[in-house]
Amino acid sequence: MQLDLQSRPFTMTAALKHAVRTQLARLQARFGDWLHYARVRLEDVNGPRGGVDKRCRMVFGLPQMQPIVVQARSEDMYQAIHQASRRAEQALDRELNRRRLPAPMPRLAEPAA
Repeated sequence: MQLDLQSRPFTMTAALKHAVRTQLARLQARFGDWLHYARVRLEDVNGPRGGVDKRCRMVFGLPQMQPIVVQARSEDMYQAIHQASRRAEQALDRELNRRRLPAPMPRLAEPAA
């Protein structure tokens, strides 16, 4: 899975990178080859004014499907990352279950002629 990780208007710390990579590793372990790419944007919407303004937006690319987009906002960036990854897990699970074809029915033996 290709990863595009960006933050604005602040500098990405090693701890934030680790938090994002940990959550994405958990998702990749569950969904494996279905995930072609992930784009993660970390934003401080209100800047120094504070409030519930830390946003994590995740976009996942899947083969022959529309991208899955989730986001979460919190006062804490780590909490926003965690919430967004949980929402991503639910959205990916829902979309893949919706797209999977039912198992083929076993063929019955043809009657003897």
